[in-house]
Amino acid sequence: MLSKTTRWLADHNYHVSVVARDSRKIERVINQSNHPSDITPVLVDYSNTHELKSSIESTVEKNGPVELVIAWIHSYAIHALHTILEILFKK
Repeated sequence: MLSKTTRWLADHNYHVSVVARDSRKIERVINQSNHPSDITPVLVDYSNTHELKSSIESTVEKNGPVELVIAWIHSYAIHALHTILEILFKK
């Protein structure tokens, strides 16, 4: 996971939505942040396209448009990046 990057972005006035599968890991990142309210956990198995799509749409609706995507996606989630980009760039 990109924990240092997440904390750095939150420290530099970004609102960061983190797609993660493990609630303990994301809670650790939030607890280590100087700006925990600027980090939104999106707990989902990103290999499940339907759940990923729903979760990303919900976080965009709640937090506004996405300006930057930093993705670390395991190879077994073959549709995850396409799904994320499709949602963020739909017109």
